[in-house]
Amino acid sequence: MTVSLRGVEFYCTSDQLAADGTCPVTTGEQVLQLYNLDVDTLAYAMGMVACLIIYRVIAYGLLKLKLMHWRLKKV
Repeated sequence: MTVSLRGVEFYCTSDQLAADGTCPVTTGEQVLQLYNLDVDTLAYAMGMVACLIIYRVIAYGLLKLKLMHWRLKKV
């Protein structure tokens, strides 16, 4: 969502103008700043990928331990 608002311009009708006659929000960047969404999305995406890899490695390790334990019990 944040990427889609960059570079967008907004226009106000006469009913939407502020008391001083200006348009409160005129660009997508202002909207992102207003809602505190002006962040580095690449960093968040890389964090999600890192979490995915870590969880997969942990799950693989636990399954491997379970399999080894099951084999030892059977012998």
